Amino acid sequence: MLTLTARNLLKMTDRAAFERLALHVLRCAESDCASVTRLGTNEEGETIVSPFDGFACVPGATPSLHVAVESTTTDATGLERKWLYDHTTYVPGKRPSKTPPTASDDGDLLKAAREAQTIRHGDPTIGCKVYLVTNQIVDPALRAKVGQIAQSLNVECEVWEQVADRRLSGH
Repeated sequence: MLTLTARNLLKMTDRAAFERLALHVLRCAESDCASVTRLGTNEEGETIVSPFDGFACVPGATPSLHVAVESTTTDATGLERKWLYDHTTYVPGKRPSKTPPTASDDGDLLKAAREAQTIRHGDPTIGCKVYLVTNQIVDPALRAKVGQIAQSLNVECEVWEQVADRRLSGH
């Protein structure tokens, strides 16, 4: 049975508000995220296109560690595409798109892994950790797939579901 907080999180559609909530929870709950800077919103608090919703170089980490945060209110059925879509696997269907997908269409994990390659340029020891945060409940099979793909992309990844309800209430 879902708590009231969990039910309210599932209904949350304001992306900017969820992003603020997710980053606040991560900063409080994870020492690696204490210095995360919010990048995914403008001065008016609206979401904007940005490589990440939040980013930090973790102070004092040895070896160096960079943290990226991607938050989403995408419904549970869309999470795999949101996080794992790979434009290089696109196969035109019966009604092909006028423009084929590009790297900018890739899922959040793939985009973050590309950024990690750029960050590591010249220093392969730099660690890169991605937090995928959602207000939804994540299917265990998707969670496992995210882990496998993250490993193949040489990034560490944590999936946080129902972020405020499960992490702050101890469930």
